[in-house]
Amino acid sequence: MHMIFKNLLIWGCVTLFQLGSVVNLEAQDDQEWEGEKQRRIDEMDRRQEEFDAEIERRRSEEGEHFDEEGVKWQRRMMKSRRELEMRRIRLDEEQHKSWDDLHKQELEGSDFDSAREALERRFEEEHRKIDEAHQALDEEERQYWEDRHQAAGNE
Repeated sequence: MHMIFKNLLIWGCVTLFQLGSVVNLEAQDDQEWEGEKQRRIDEMDRRQEEFDAEIERRRSEEGEHFDEEGVKWQRRMMKSRRELEMRRIRLDEEQHKSWDDLHKQELEGSDFDSAREALERRFEEEHRKIDEAHQALDEEERQYWEDRHQAAGNE
């Protein structure tokens, strides 16, 4: 159980690191963006498949000692993380389209700068909210395992 916790914790931290920075979509064309979006979705699917395989392996090895409660909780956390990542992907897609629209307006000088800055503020704020939600999940996960560890020590 501790190995899965460590893997999930590492995955959560790596995910925050990878996803925490705002993706510069301005320079990407639509095909590149679609490829990036699909890569991110495929990576989430791969992680889910690996998790499911590990759970089945552990279930067969541990038999009656298998921690179903912990697995249900981990699945809920993975679902929440996936929902946040899909929210980030939708936001990045919206950002990509907004940058395209801005450039199509052919604004110049301070008009362009003002519109660009407004877009940057808007998307930075939305990314910040997603990052905060990821951090809240990380804290919830840390607290859950800490409580479980303490409860196991008291038995």
